[in-house]
Amino acid sequence: MRRRRSAPMNDRPWGVPPALGSRIPLASLIQMLAVAEYLSFRRAANALGVSQPSVSARIRSLEEYLGVHLFERNTRGVRLTEAGRLFVERVSVGVDQLDHAVKTVGMVAAGQCGRLRIGIHALITHSFIAQLIAQYREDHPGVEVEITEGTARDTVMQLRADRLDVVFVAGSAELPDCHTRPIWTEPLVAVLPQDHRLAGQSGITWADLASETFLVRHGGTGPQVYDHIVLRLAPSCTAPTRSNA
Repeated sequence: MRRRRSAPMNDRPWGVPPALGSRIPLASLIQMLAVAEYLSFRRAANALGVSQPSVSARIRSLEEYLGVHLFERNTRGVRLTEAGRLFVERVSVGVDQLDHAVKTVGMVAAGQCGRLRIGIHALITHSFIAQLIAQYREDHPGVEVEITEGTARDTVMQLRADRLDVVFVAGSAELPDCHTRPIWTEPLVAVLPQDHRLAGQSGITWADLASETFLVRHGGTGPQVYDHIVLRLAPSCTAPTRSNA
C-alpha cells in the first residue's frame, strides 16, 4: 500500500518555508518528536507529563504554520506523512545538537570539560606544580590543559590580557587587579664553597647572605629568582648590582 503525500493546508506552495522572521516554539518541536516516537498523542502526552489536548493543539498549530500535514490520524493512532518523516529527521538532528550544547555548557560550568591555560616558569619533574597539574588532569580528564612557560612578568601580563587562566609565581606577589593565594611553601638551599664562613652552620638567614654574590641564570627561572632575592634582601642592604658575566 503506497503512502499518500499530504496536500498543502494553505496557499503557500509546497516546499516554500515560512517567513524567516517567524519562530517555532521549542516545546512544539519536542512534542512533535514525542508523537513521532510513540505514534500516539495520548502516550506522548503521558511521557511528557502534559495533557493530550495541549499536545494535539500544538501539533495542529505547527502543521498550520508549516502548511503541511505531519501526521495522518485514524482510529488506531497516528502515523507520519512523508513530509512529517523528513521534518522529524531534520528536527531530531537539531534538537540533539541543542541538547549536547546544553549539556556541554553545564559540564564547562562544573569544570568537567573545557580548557585550562596555565602559566609557569619551569615545570620540574616531581615538583609540587608537576604533581598538582598531574592530579588535576587525572581528576578532570575532560579538560584540556595548556602550559605556557615564561617569566613571572610575562605570564602575569598574559593573565591580564586573558590569554592565560592561572599563573604560578614564586614569592608573595602584590597584584591588586588579580586574585592571589599562597598554595605551597618549600625550603631554599644555599650552595656555598666548602671553606665558606657559613658552610658549617645548620641554618642561615637572608641577612647572613646580604653581602654575598649570587649566581643567577640569565634565562629560564633566573629573572624570577633574581626578583625574589632582591625582595628578600631589600631590608638588609642597598639595591644589588647586576652583572651579565
